[in-house]
Amino acid sequence: MRTLAYWALGLGFLVSIAAYGGWLRVLGPSLMGTAVVIGSVALLGGGAVLGGAWLYDLYRGRFPTTESRDAMVADAMALGLRSVERDLSALDLRFRFFQKGKGHFLTRSLTATFASAVRPRFDWIFAGSWRGREVRIFDYTDAKHDDAGEWTCATLTLDKSFPSLSITRRDFLTGRLERLIDRGFRSGDEGFDRAFHVVTPDAGVAIATLDDRARARLLESAPSLNGVVEVDESRLLVCGGRIAPGERKLLLDAADAIGEALAPTGH
Repeated sequence: MRTLAYWALGLGFLVSIAAYGGWLRVLGPSLMGTAVVIGSVALLGGGAVLGGAWLYDLYRGRFPTTESRDAMVADAMALGLRSVERDLSALDLRFRFFQKGKGHFLTRSLTATFASAVRPRFDWIFAGSWRGREVRIFDYTDAKHDDAGEWTCATLTLDKSFPSLSITRRDFLTGRLERLIDRGFRSGDEGFDRAFHVVTPDAGVAIATLDDRARARLLESAPSLNGVVEVDESRLLVCGGRIAPGERKLLLDAADAIGEALAPTGH
């Protein structure tokens, strides 16, 4: 149906362009009128079908089918976790990454209201234990900006308390320029400093925390696409670009590896 709608929309645009350019005059008044009617119907019909499909996709994103929920339950069980859908009481949202940024109150409120009506900020939450650590893994939609960012995040507990650390993987193309401008934290490890931007209130403790083993593990395990790692006391957050529920084991393994490098459990 959508393919036909695209074809109809394309036909309508072509007829409109041809009519505007006067190219349909060669058909004569009668055929030209028929072509314009057909083009108009195709344009309006195709647009209506595609608009309806878009609204349906938004509706299904906000109100998933029973089949979708059952599939999520199966994906969670395959990981040894349980699906709690959108139960925010299962999440610890005190991380800096989830806090609202600065901006005009009205604009931010309207954007957040519209975004939450279309798609929840937090979706498809899996909860349970992963290799001895309590974990939560979920989809997160960042509606703080005009272009919403889509992430998959994992949080887990650590056996040791740390100062606040925010570690963001630099963009491959702009990372070198960012590093020249950034006068903040430096670990002394050229490869690590080139790959990550680190924000911390205590550089001395951060250097001790990000030892050789931790830096090597972050380079290896932190998500390569939009990778974000935050540490706040005994809590760890690892986020990357949106991944399918069936592939969440990759992020869980990465988060566990980073947590083990920061605070070994001995298992």
